[in-house]
Amino acid sequence: MVPFHLAFNYVGEVGDFDHQSEDFAKRIADVEIDELGFDTMQELLAKAGYNDNLLVPEITYGGMGCGPVWYTDVYGFDFATMAAEE
Repeated sequence: MVPFHLAFNYVGEVGDFDHQSEDFAKRIADVEIDELGFDTMQELLAKAGYNDNLLVPEITYGGMGCGPVWYTDVYGFDFATMAAEE
């Protein structure tokens, strides 16, 4: 079950979103950005109109088994939707 305030989950290994809420998908539908990635995530969120109600933790993980391989997943929690749903 996905918490209703989870706006998105960006999976670094895949380079795409694993989950998008309806509101998030609508907000980014018309946003033009050259290339979606970890480095451009802040620009995407600013253009989509997100403010201080969005908590965006980044989790970096990796290993040395086949050489240094590191990925960063990004989660967006929109706490404004929690107030709207109550």
